Amino acid sequence: MNKAKFITLDNGLTILIYTDSSKSTNHVELYTFFGGNNGEYVDYNGNTKKVKPGTAHLLEHYICENTVEGNLLDNLRKYNILSCNGGTNNENTSYFFNTVTNFYECLETFLKGIYNISFTKEKLDKTKMAVYSEIRDDKNNEKNKIIEKKINGLFTINRKTLGSSGSVKSITIKEIKDVYDNIYIPCNQFLVLAGNFDYDKTLSLVKNIYKEISFKNDKRLSKVSDVKDVIKKRTIYKSDYIDEVILTFKIDVSSLSCFDKYKLDWYLSFFLDINFSKYSKINEYINSCSDYVDDISAYLYYFNGYFVIDVIAFTKKVNEFEKLVLSSIKNRDSNEREVFELVKKDAITRISVRKDSISNYVAPTEENYIRFGYLDDDDIDVIDKFNYSEYDKIISNIDFTNYSVFYRKKK
Repeated sequence: MNKAKFITLDNGLTILIYTDSSKSTNHVELYTFFGGNNGEYVDYNGNTKKVKPGTAHLLEHYICENTVEGNLLDNLRKYNILSCNGGTNNENTSYFFNTVTNFYECLETFLKGIYNISFTKEKLDKTKMAVYSEIRDDKNNEKNKIIEKKINGLFTINRKTLGSSGSVKSITIKEIKDVYDNIYIPCNQFLVLAGNFDYDKTLSLVKNIYKEISFKNDKRLSKVSDVKDVIKKRTIYKSDYIDEVILTFKIDVSSLSCFDKYKLDWYLSFFLDINFSKYSKINEYINSCSDYVDDISAYLYYFNGYFVIDVIAFTKKVNEFEKLVLSSIKNRDSNEREVFELVKKDAITRISVRKDSISNYVAPTEENYIRFGYLDDDDIDVIDKFNYSEYDKIISNIDFTNYSVFYRKKK
């Protein structure tokens, strides 16, 4: 089993490359560190320019549809690939494809397409139509409304990745081309190459492709929009839909090193499994109480440089559930050490199973780099060294006072 390797080209491009001749599939993904929450950037002349909401997402659509050789995704599908697409979140934009055959042809088509775009007002107007449709669908999506309200309960800075119809309509061809010229450059990107291919041949192909492309902005970029969020205190949101209570916690990790963020991610995952899974003590109470329906659940994710935790139950007892969760955090179970070892063992087992699949193995590795700057895969030896004493100390020092309560009441 080869180990994932991170290398940096002379042009500043970071590459995660992983080869495994025992596998049949290949995965390629290009990330650009520019997403929905980025509100400004510094151009190649040193000028700070504003970014309209929805620009990153609109540009993603435009690139997929308007390479010099036509639609990027259609061009890839000609090689009988398994899948391909693009996506934009609040922090970055990515493009990917998965294939079994024609790997080198697909790779060349993929990279040359992304870096050779035809910009015209007519093409932009046509591309906007699909984005308008997504915005309309988003307005009617109850799940997205809930997510937005939860995040807005904790963060003051939260631009919608889709933008509004008005903001998207106002984006000009010059504005979107300027963003492309200044942001879609190797030093602001991350390329993932994983699968059954020749390491040297693939790396040589990538280097030759980039040598043929000229970039206006060859300077290393600082963070596109570094805006500090104001911490919001406890807020209750109500929505007439269903009896569901969600406590959303915000944990500042800006002062931690790359590895410490990575380690905290694991320890918080252990913490949620121990205290807020269907096997936890609090869930035993919930299952025995007629005021609750279904099991408790908890999720950990990364947003705007913070860890965010959702703890969820279905009940009318909003205040009681809030007190139960806070009490579980403050007064942790006496058997926690024993359960910690079981949860850690389960995590190690899941890591070992990941190795059997290209996508399952590479996805957490690239996520570690993007979220934490941690240049390594999930190593079993590293996880095995995690211990309860350190876990207890770290969890005990976390500030769980920054949270919001979201209540959806059944009609």
